[in-house]
Amino acid sequence: MNRLLSLLLCIVLVFSIISVAAVTSGAVTTRPLFLEEEHDAQLTSTNDVLYYSYCAGYDGYFEFYSMSDFDLFVTVKDSGGNVVTTDDNSNGGGDFKATVYMREGDVYIFEVTAYDIFHDGRFSVYIQESRLAVTSLQITKLPDKLEYEYGTVQYDVDYSGLELKATMNNGATVNWSYNTDSKYINGCPLSFSVDYKKENPVVEIFCGAAKTSFELTVLPSNIESIEILNNTPIYFYENSGGYYDEDEGFYYYCYDTKEFEIKVTYTDKSTEIVSIYDDVNSMSFSVYDNQLSENFTLGENPVYVELGGAKDVFYITILESPVSSCTVVKAPIKEYVFTDEEFFSYNEYTDVYTLSPSDLSGIEFTVMFKDGTQKTFTDEDINADTQTIDGNKYYVLPCKVTAHGVYNVTLNFMGYDIAYDVTVLPKNSTILGDVDCDGVVSILDATAIQLHLAQLSPLFDEQSALADTDNDGEVTVLDATQIQLSLANLI
Repeated sequence: MNRLLSLLLCIVLVFSIISVAAVTSGAVTTRPLFLEEEHDAQLTSTNDVLYYSYCAGYDGYFEFYSMSDFDLFVTVKDSGGNVVTTDDNSNGGGDFKATVYMREGDVYIFEVTAYDIFHDGRFSVYIQESRLAVTSLQITKLPDKLEYEYGTVQYDVDYSGLELKATMNNGATVNWSYNTDSKYINGCPLSFSVDYKKENPVVEIFCGAAKTSFELTVLPSNIESIEILNNTPIYFYENSGGYYDEDEGFYYYCYDTKEFEIKVTYTDKSTEIVSIYDDVNSMSFSVYDNQLSENFTLGENPVYVELGGAKDVFYITILESPVSSCTVVKAPIKEYVFTDEEFFSYNEYTDVYTLSPSDLSGIEFTVMFKDGTQKTFTDEDINADTQTIDGNKYYVLPCKVTAHGVYNVTLNFMGYDIAYDVTVLPKNSTILGDVDCDGVVSILDATAIQLHLAQLSPLFDEQSALADTDNDGEVTVLDATQIQLSLANLI
């Protein structure tokens, strides 16, 4: 009876989630899933996304998987839109299998799409209770080592000798020992977390939603106090020397800790003078600040140095920029060749190139200061080794680059952003179809042809020669189609 009521409640919740989705995204249709019931579907275009929903009638692990002859991908979200997990090929071939621990009454949304843009067709999905999920963990033998010197527990917790008993949701049990190569129980990974903030740290062991814990003993520290001897502040102009964190909405300052000398006083009143980079009693100095909770502001901002429970402080001083405006007389003369490894880095996960336009040869700019004075700087005032202009630090900010063209970059000098344009040239290529000259033929080359034909991004002469894949003397939509068919292994 209780499960029937839970099911009815789930149906109500699912339809309420569907209504919200329809309002927020316009044309989203969410298909409700039913336990152990196959659902047939079809992706009719390369950009299709199908949405499914499921409400658990009871707590437990559930598997949502696909059966198809092409490559599918799933993103699982909770009712608040937060991503719970994603999966690509866990069900073998190109099929996904997402295993999710669900709470009774919670609604989950499954977004299904083709992993490759050339794949579409019929497939089916299925949701069932996972019969191998770990529901509970029990420690049957504690690790051999439970006592640690102060400070060392963060670096070398030794789990040797630990033994566990795992119970599955079908009642079966598995005995597991840390002295094995496998850190999995029936495919579920084990993870270990240590709460160092407690006087005696607590070790928590997780396997999915199942967990257990035990306590470590930390011996008292023999360090009474530490004192920074050459405690000189570090200066930055506002909004320089770091990066703007778009997610958190504040400027994060990056700094290198000076090689401070530190006086260590032990509990027996003996002292020792060491470098901040030295180890003391197998412990390293910890340096931390509060930028994430209390952003650095103009003036002094504390940075803490800690060792064995004792700590001292030095300061990062943020100065107001003395610059009121700037005029770029000449931009740097350097032109960059797309994907040149000396200046470009590539992120394979986001498929984005980043340019570091560090060559300032030929630059000339005039700075107007807030005190009414002005000064013109050229590349003769630049010391590239120390990254200073006329003795003041400068920072050339990296920028994202998608292809050749003109890009706006930023030079931060004395806390003031100076903008100018640099040119990114296409990489020389002799590969027919490699329109963006990055060394490979990809869907980006077909897109470059389409943008050229739409008069949104014209091709250079050498690119037009590479784009003429059918050798008819002109760039047409047929050339883009040739590339797409080749990538799909159809020609």
